[in-house]
Amino acid sequence: MEDILNKKLAYLKKELSSNQEKNHMLNRLNAYDWISSCFKIDGKNFNIEKIHEMEEGTLFDGAKLSDFTDLKRYQDLVKFSYNNIDMGNSFDRNIMKKMNTEISTSIISYRTSNAPILERRYTPTHSNNILEEIKKMEYNVYHNWKDGTVLEKSSYIFGSLIKISPFESENLQIAISSAFYFLLYNGYPIPSSQYLNKENLINETLLFINKNSLSGIYNIFLNNIDKKVEALIKA
Repeated sequence: MEDILNKKLAYLKKELSSNQEKNHMLNRLNAYDWISSCFKIDGKNFNIEKIHEMEEGTLFDGAKLSDFTDLKRYQDLVKFSYNNIDMGNSFDRNIMKKMNTEISTSIISYRTSNAPILERRYTPTHSNNILEEIKKMEYNVYHNWKDGTVLEKSSYIFGSLIKISPFESENLQIAISSAFYFLLYNGYPIPSSQYLNKENLINETLLFINKNSLSGIYNIFLNNIDKKVEALIKA
């Protein structure tokens, strides 16, 4: 199915090259999908329409004042990422740490505790091994897994960073943002946030962590990108 998606992407890119309005629409949609996904993976079901309302200062039912602070942090994260992609900076642990500075309220350093995460369903990599595991992830992405596709590698980055959980907080947002950064850098759009379900994504991530099965995360990313590309082609 990824081959079919790549053909659709090639068609879309050709269309975007001569349609600046649609190209601008995709860039804005990518940013909103990124922000919405960060909220959703944090358990807040804010779609793109709700984010528009927040940008206008509307305090709707279910939103807290702290959510507006989070919105600004996510906007800064997306802006930082786009700027670095434009400069040709590929994803690595330094980019990841700098992304964390955009959204973290704690001291920026790797985690020192070893408490269970994901509703106590998983104990992450021991804090003493965080840097070693991140380096291993980078080596696998750029050297050891040369035949891996962009979607496979982005799914692997997401699952690995959840498994490692390098920071004291915001690991879900950093993991999905790292995967998105890798996708955008390699010419793929951000998966549609409209169909993102946190529980499904976490369940598939636990399968990766416990059984080394990447197919669930991969299929979520693939299907949500495909639906977005289809909608853009028809627009």
